[in-house]
Amino acid sequence: MPQSLPGARHAPAVYRRLSESPLWAAQRRFYERAGIEAWRTATVPHHVTNNVALATAYARIVLGFLRDAGGREPLYVVELGAGCGRFAFLFLRALETIGHRSRLADIPVRYVMTDVAEATIGFWRAHEALAPFVRSGRLDFARFDADRDRGFRLEGERRTIAPGAPAARIVVIANYVFGALRQDAFAVRAGLIHEYLVAAVPAHRRNAANVSLSWRVGARVTAPYAEGDFNAILRDYAGPGIAGRVLFPVGTLHGLARLAALARGGMLVLAADRGTARASDAVTRAVDLEAARHGALSFPVSFHALQAWLTRQGGMSLRPSRAHRHVHVAAFLLGPRGRAWRATRRAYAKAVAGGGPDALYAARRDLATRTRPLAPRALLSLMRRCGPDPRVVAECVRPLWPRLADADASLRRDIRAAILAAWPNYYHLGEPYDLPFNFGLMLYAVRAYDEARALFGASVRLYGDDAATHWNLGLCYVALGKPREAHASFRHARRLAPDLRPAGLVTVKTRC
Repeated sequence: MPQSLPGARHAPAVYRRLSESPLWAAQRRFYERAGIEAWRTATVPHHVTNNVALATAYARIVLGFLRDAGGREPLYVVELGAGCGRFAFLFLRALETIGHRSRLADIPVRYVMTDVAEATIGFWRAHEALAPFVRSGRLDFARFDADRDRGFRLEGERRTIAPGAPAARIVVIANYVFGALRQDAFAVRAGLIHEYLVAAVPAHRRNAANVSLSWRVGARVTAPYAEGDFNAILRDYAGPGIAGRVLFPVGTLHGLARLAALARGGMLVLAADRGTARASDAVTRAVDLEAARHGALSFPVSFHALQAWLTRQGGMSLRPSRAHRHVHVAAFLLGPRGRAWRATRRAYAKAVAGGGPDALYAARRDLATRTRPLAPRALLSLMRRCGPDPRVVAECVRPLWPRLADADASLRRDIRAAILAAWPNYYHLGEPYDLPFNFGLMLYAVRAYDEARALFGASVRLYGDDAATHWNLGLCYVALGKPREAHASFRHARRLAPDLRPAGLVTVKTRC
């Protein structure tokens, strides 16, 4: 008799292969329905990959690939599931900075943001931070479904890239995408492989992650796929003495095969996700398979399976020299057989292999959980290591606030420099945390009054009229010796909040 799932008192459990589960259709509906709100509300956490450190690392690797691939034709950098657009913005800024210092600055690089949700693409079209890159021809948009599409049409260039009309070279960026593509699950026992079937019943129609999952071992299989390469890779997990559960990234492998057909001269894949890189780690002894729930559902990625498939296609895999704990950053290369890809490998080794973005993320997590705050100089060092990243700077300057009254001129200069370097990398989503307001507070505290005025002004422009913000603007004008502007700001603040009577800087925004 079929088992009943929790929360599904009368519905019998329907067990099927994981890749055939309704989970994947529910995920698509979630992203199409939620749109940009999925990132604005942090339902989908994204800063682990949407940060300056990773964007800069990728930009260096892409420039290495450009050196190795040669030629003068445009390089298309295609981001799968570009989400809120923050990574694209940071990558293009990093590429602009680094590229100006290289001999490759005159080779066209066109970044293509893709997604399945039309509302998300519409958000990109209207975003003021992306507009300069669109106008310069560096940025384009396309609807592309990595689960099924064989090509895409560029909105601005009005060109279709497809197997019959490939690009010369392509870079594929997949940050937290592969774990959300279709996977299969298998149980390994005494050298034999069995299907590991899942039954999924949504507990809430609007939340793809809110499902009950139930697993059971199914029939034995020897060649579950039409692709011989897939079956051969799967058999690698059924060696003597191996027992457990294994995920097989069938959707990602099919997607990579389709993407490879879009580039006639070479393809670089840069992927950041949680997952495993060794065959021994791909098989877990856990009874049930781990799924992350964040508005939708995702599973760990077997980077080992991706590497094995790429190797069989004549490609090359670049992996970190030591295991990454939080986010695994891998690079895969496909192109003419025998090509050494020296510049790409050097750039990857320098930017990622020794720890790179994963080590920096670990340092940030440590900052959030420390019981005793770091010394000011240690916090400034972390800011520099992470690059001029607005969120990292915000996390680091908060612990500095109680120390600013006694800060010396050197510390004040360094804090001012860190904030001013990070601000141009700010990409507005409308999150509840008003970053320009809080940056303005810090700049005022270190006596950078004109810069504080500009940041409070940005807060008004992006978050609307607020009494606290206008009061603080008035204080900036007082410090700058502009009494007329100061009185106007104070009067406006009192019109918004008649009871507002602060003695000095207002550190918490009011609700008008």
